[in-house]
Amino acid sequence: ISEEKNKVFRSMLPIQPGDVVRGQYSGYRAEEGVDPQSETETFIALKCFIDNWRWAGVPFFLRTGKRLAEGQRIISIAFREPPKSMFPVGSGVGAQGPNHLTFDLADASKMSLSFDAAAIRGKKADVFAAIRTVTPNNAVRGQYCRGTMAGQTVPGYRQEPNVAVDSDVETYVAMQLEIDNWRWAGVPFFIRTGKRMSRRNSEIAICFKQAPFAAFEHTSVDSLRPNWLVLGIAPDEGISLQFELKRPGPVVDLAAVKMDFRYADWFPKEPNVGYETLLHDVMIGDPTLFMRPDMVEQAWRIVQPVLDDWAVAKANAEDYAAGSDGPGAAAALLARSGRTWRPVTPGPTRPD
Repeated sequence: ISEEKNKVFRSMLPIQPGDVVRGQYSGYRAEEGVDPQSETETFIALKCFIDNWRWAGVPFFLRTGKRLAEGQRIISIAFREPPKSMFPVGSGVGAQGPNHLTFDLADASKMSLSFDAAAIRGKKADVFAAIRTVTPNNAVRGQYCRGTMAGQTVPGYRQEPNVAVDSDVETYVAMQLEIDNWRWAGVPFFIRTGKRMSRRNSEIAICFKQAPFAAFEHTSVDSLRPNWLVLGIAPDEGISLQFELKRPGPVVDLAAVKMDFRYADWFPKEPNVGYETLLHDVMIGDPTLFMRPDMVEQAWRIVQPVLDDWAVAKANAEDYAAGSDGPGAAAALLARSGRTWRPVTPGPTRPD
């Protein structure tokens, strides 16, 4: 550890005078034993750079001082590594495959340099154009059957009013997508949406890659649980960062913990269902949240081979019980690469 610290120190570039701020708290010169003309600083802030492959170009800002409002030591990190995988989860189905889900995917993977409507829509269009066409073997469809929700028995889809008893309309869809650009190459995106699942939940979950080496002796990298960044969309809007933390005590024992931000904890709930924003944007002429024709065409291009295959095959969608997390084939879709879906209904959040 000491040698690694020394490597970092040796890699630090000389600090320029213009990157340093010094100060002295009011009343310091009146302190006992202090020269009334003293120029000794009681506060320093500086910017520095580490010249190695990992941190090249990343500025580090440090500050320290006496008599501040509160003593603090803060480490601020900006992620720039691509994630291991992403799991957008939605609440529509069927034709909504090229609708809400792919739009969520575009929102999650774009990077615009401004909030201008043309710039944002242009970046979304670039993402759609870079998404590979989905093949049938990377898509799963399902239909809910009789099950239990909130302690009540509910009918299957074919037993619903005005539904044909032999209907093969899907009520669940899961897909694996790939984006062919430099930022997301090699990162699989798994999307799923369905009706009558265990709970209503829309989120984008980002699973970060494991480090290639674990610093803990006799600890395999594969045995460590991955870190997650979860963006809650509905009904619980917020952000959650889930990571491993050492339990207090002399033994190196890791526990999964998370830091949560929920809008409801800080802001009053807005009495709307979402469409108010769109209607307002229509009235003021703001097209940011609306699709351009080329984006719609690309969205259909992505899923059309799957829809054509399902139309020709006329195969029944796989059953899944109402109140569950979906059909078994969806689990198999991820199992091919050693992954599993996140539970739609989360379990306990505190470590054991």
